[in-house]
Order: sequence, then structure tokens, then C-alpha cells
Amino acid sequence: MNINLNRSGSAFRIATLVLITSTVAACSSSSDDGAAMVGCAMLDTGESTGAKMVVATRAGDYTSGQTETIALDGCAVSDGAYEATGSDIRVSSNGSDVYQLGRSSLDNITKYNIAGSNDPLYQYSVADANAMEGEGANPYQLIFVSDTKAYLIRYDSAKMWIVNPSAQSEEEYKLGELDLSAYDSLDITPEANGAVLVGTRLYILMERQERRSQFDWVVERTGYVAVFDTDTDEEVDTGKGAADNLKGIPLAVTNPNNIQYSAADEMIYLIGRGNNFGTEEEGVNRYTGGIESIDPTSFDTALVYDDGTEETNNGFVVDLVVVSATQAFVTTTNGWQSNSVYSFNMLTNTLGESALSGSIADGSSVAFSDMDITTLVAAPGDSLMVGIGGDNPGFSVLNATDGSSMAAFVPTLLVPINAVFAGL
Repeated sequence: MNINLNRSGSAFRIATLVLITSTVAACSSSSDDGAAMVGCAMLDTGESTGAKMVVATRAGDYTSGQTETIALDGCAVSDGAYEATGSDIRVSSNGSDVYQLGRSSLDNITKYNIAGSNDPLYQYSVADANAMEGEGANPYQLIFVSDTKAYLIRYDSAKMWIVNPSAQSEEEYKLGELDLSAYDSLDITPEANGAVLVGTRLYILMERQERRSQFDWVVERTGYVAVFDTDTDEEVDTGKGAADNLKGIPLAVTNPNNIQYSAADEMIYLIGRGNNFGTEEEGVNRYTGGIESIDPTSFDTALVYDDGTEETNNGFVVDLVVVSATQAFVTTTNGWQSNSVYSFNMLTNTLGESALSGSIADGSSVAFSDMDITTLVAAPGDSLMVGIGGDNPGFSVLNATDGSSMAAFVPTLLVPINAVFAGL
């Protein structure tokens, strides 16, 4: 067991979270630290007790990060945070335990139990034992098959790990590997950045960018999805990649991200960001993204939404949450911290005409247009959490059925990156 964490006093501050909702009358009072309170409500978690929202957060200047926990019993209130760490972190959960993924330069997994203390159960390295200096794993996501088997998506490696989340030692943690090296012969990795489990099949999403140098990444090649049988850990030949002599599914979009399964219509969805970080070149269309679907039965794909051209676009698509067979939500960007949130009609495959609106930290309502939107999270009680950056970070709460504002805001200590729900 290897635990070497930088404990920060601010990481253990307990701050009362304000959740303002139109269904609760506002009341004027103050918390122990003198912060004003304007009301109280909770997300509907059904009969669940001990449920928590667990949020990976970072400092505004990217100098540090921490995983914050928010209790959902009664008034939403912060339980504090786990140990401080670097800013490049994410969280995954199997429903009872939370796994903090230390990404670029951290290369570790830290396990916590939401019903226990804030002390880690373990921290294991996920870097290859024979890695050269400067080579890392950069873990992106943990996909759970059971308490003793999961798949670890490693962005900076062509080898995805099969792991035992319940391992009692680092030596017992790694069970095997999935090899994706066939999907990128140009550089070190096909840039796998996410996966989804549908039945006994694992769908792994790959960007397949070309790394010409540390700061020169080219978005030209089509994205791919590799499919593995979780019973045998063998790759499934989908028949779709024969032209490239590959077994996986070629995509219409480039720079893909955010793969998810919608049980409502039994389809897989993902986004393509196109060349959203590239400079504008004359005669070159950077808008080669949008929303794409995959039928997990036939492996057929369809371009659900095309992000347009240099002249007709509504911004690069950078986030997506599908909440039903008819309703989704999309974040688009026009530049650094210039993001907008739209409702997306799954029947007509169109964006809403204007950006959605919701409450921010001071209780006022703003349009989510050209501002620092950091993440979208589907939450219990048919809610959508819109992550807000800046000096007063947190989540604005919307109604996921129609995108209307619930006049609610949940503060976080640092800027939210992603969130999971456990104990439901």
C-alpha cells in the first residue's frame, strides 16, 4: 500500500451548502462560519439514506484539487472533502465505494467508502512497472463489472487494465490487460478516454489523435470504439472496421468523448468535439464533431447531430447528458470559459433556440451562455446539475424533464470537474 498524500486544512473544512428551491420558503439565518443561508432542500433519492454526491474539484488556478462529498439526507450539506491532491482528478463509483483517479503525472487510484471516514482504504499506482521516465498511464475512468472485476481506461497507454477493485494489496490489484495498440500505429496510444458497459460487452471510446510533439496534436483521423466481451476479455469483431483492418466501430465524428448508454431507448451516445483546440486554418473545417449514436445490437452508427461548419456552427459540442428517449442536454463552446448549455430534442435532433438559465451562488438567475460551464451531471429526482466555475463555484440545479430552472444552487469549495452518486 502506497499512500503519500498532501493533507490540506482547507480540504477538511465543513461548509454548509445552500440549496435554494422554489418549493421551499427562504429563511434568513447564518451558519457557524457566518455565511448567509437562504433556504434548504434536497434531491429526491427515494428511500435511500446515507446517499452522497461525490465531486472531483480543482482550484481555479489548477494548483490543487480535492474530492468533496455532499450528503443528500435532509438538507444538502457538505461532509468536507478527502485529502487534497493535484488538480487533474476524476471520480468513479460502484455505488458504495468511491474511486479517485489521479490522472496525468499522478497515475494512481485512491479508494474511499462513503459510509466510513475520510481516510483512504488504499492508494495504488496504475503506471506500468517498466515505464520509462516521462511515460505515464493517465487513468480516465473505472468501469465496474463486479466488486472484484473492473476495467481501467488509461489515456496515455495502449493497454487498458483489468483490475480487482477489492484487492487487499497493490500486487493483487492488476488482473490483466486489454490491448488497443492496433488502433494507433503512429504514436504511443489511441487515446482511450472512456467506456460503457452494456450487458456483457465493454465499449471503449478512442480519440486516435496524432501526437506530433508535446504541444502539437492533430485531429484528423476518425474516432473508433472497440468492443470486448467481458466474460472472455476477447475483442469482438463488429464487422464495421474491415476497411481499416480493425475489429471495432469507426465513427463519423472526430475527437470523440463522453460515451454513455441510454436505457430508455437502448442506444449508446457519444460526442465528437472536432478540432476544438486547433487554430483556424484557411480552407479547413474544424467542425467535424457532433452527437453520434451506436446500436449495441447491430453496431450500426448514426450521426444524430452535426456541429456544422465554420460558417454555420453553434459552437463545438463538448458535453452531453441523455436523460430520456426524448430529452438530452448539450454544452457547446466557443473558446476558453465561453460555454453554453442547451436543451436537445432527441426526436427532432435539434438544439434549443436559446441557452438555458438557472440560479448561481448569489441567488440570481443567469443565462448559461458564454460562461464558465465545467460539467453536466444527471442527478436523482429528475434533476440536472450544471457545474459552474469562477470565484463562486458549484452546481445550478435544473429540471431534467424540460430544462427549466429549479431556482437552486449547490456550492462547492473548489471548481467542480465531474461527480458521481453513491449510496442510492
